[in-house]
Amino acid sequence: MLLAEIVDQIIDDLHDDRKALQACTLVCKSWQPRSRYHLWTTMSATPEKGTVDKLVAFLTSTTDISQRIECFTLSGYQKISFTDLEAILIPLTSLRTLSMNDIHISRSPSSEIDIPSGPVVVTLTTLRIMDCNTTEQGVDILFRLLSLFGDIKNLYLSTRRARSVDQDLSDLDGLESRVGFIFPPHVHIYNLSFGSLPPHILAQLGHPWSSPFWDSIDGFSVEHACTSWVEIKQLGKVFSAHGARFRRVAIKASHNLLVVPTDEVHNHGLARSLATRVLLSLGLPHLPPIPDEIKDTKEDWRALRLRKCSNLDVFTVTLDHSDKDGHQHRREILSTTVDLLTHLPRSVREVRIIVIPDITVAAFSLSTRAAQAPKGLLEDLDWTALDDVLSAPKFKHLRVVLEIVMSDDFISGERYWKIVNNIRRALPLLSSRGMLVFDKDLTPAWTCQDQ
Repeated sequence: MLLAEIVDQIIDDLHDDRKALQACTLVCKSWQPRSRYHLWTTMSATPEKGTVDKLVAFLTSTTDISQRIECFTLSGYQKISFTDLEAILIPLTSLRTLSMNDIHISRSPSSEIDIPSGPVVVTLTTLRIMDCNTTEQGVDILFRLLSLFGDIKNLYLSTRRARSVDQDLSDLDGLESRVGFIFPPHVHIYNLSFGSLPPHILAQLGHPWSSPFWDSIDGFSVEHACTSWVEIKQLGKVFSAHGARFRRVAIKASHNLLVVPTDEVHNHGLARSLATRVLLSLGLPHLPPIPDEIKDTKEDWRALRLRKCSNLDVFTVTLDHSDKDGHQHRREILSTTVDLLTHLPRSVREVRIIVIPDITVAAFSLSTRAAQAPKGLLEDLDWTALDDVLSAPKFKHLRVVLEIVMSDDFISGERYWKIVNNIRRALPLLSSRGMLVFDKDLTPAWTCQDQ
């Protein structure tokens, strides 16, 4: 007979092995509570697994399970009511993360929406709302959903189905009389993130009637790459109205913001095609040519109104070269990102630059010996422009953190530090002033001996 402490330790070590945990529940009755704790920490529900009524019945009748659930995912339910959602959430007393995917919440036939006097879930670490009608129809139904919660540390919104901005702004003109409220006063959101940017929802959230939504938000992130200046202008309206609240902002620029000159395509098209065929025949990825000219987007970025973020502490940009287009246009991505950085307010204390290289090229250009490795991944980018912008006199106390996201399956520790040193030499102003820091994102982390 094993001591209870030893049994608990054994089961705890199996926390991420569901099959082993299920086997533990069958060993004996005394093993069940600890095994169930790990088994039911995470739960997902779909119509294929059971109807809403069956889900509610299960959660309310098995409180020993429902009270253990910390992460819950609700997917695929159509025409679910707010009453149903409340019934699902009430038994989940330990809930910390809620994900809602492809959920259609039915509207009340009445023009007035019954708002609860207080939250059903008092504190939530993360609420993810993806491809739900709350991000398609209007902020009234979104606000009603948010009224089920109190403090939301991280709110993530994403939708693949966008609507006309003008249409949804006209719908918003009657919002106050239609729903009878603006924003539930007991709801406090601290970090807001968008996946694929929904312009119509952002436009509605930028309306003066939606101002209370922003009162507690101090972190704003656009995880989806901004692909058009229309999106940038919508973000600019938000920054203009609420930017002074933001302490942390993250933006990712797409190469689609720049128009590739047609003469470059004409002049280099044949040579590029031939080089590509040769490299592919050798089983090697090709490196894109250096463009003759890259569009200056400094004036375009004024529309973002970034300087309205007068209390900004941390600004994060991502240089995503991980896919074919991103790698092909990585110089353009860096160029427009540098143009964006020229509009930073002087209040910023840290700029984080996350670089995600194309791992197929990384395997080619970085796994070889240093003397043979071509400059095709990071070192050939125009780091000088970045150095000039971020070393401007207005940034007296700025720290620049450069993070290269790459697995050690594609790069050795020795080669990584060679890249770091090459980039450091390409940023002489930031380096000499002690403003530059490299934040390694490698698995496993390398020790200082690798330097």
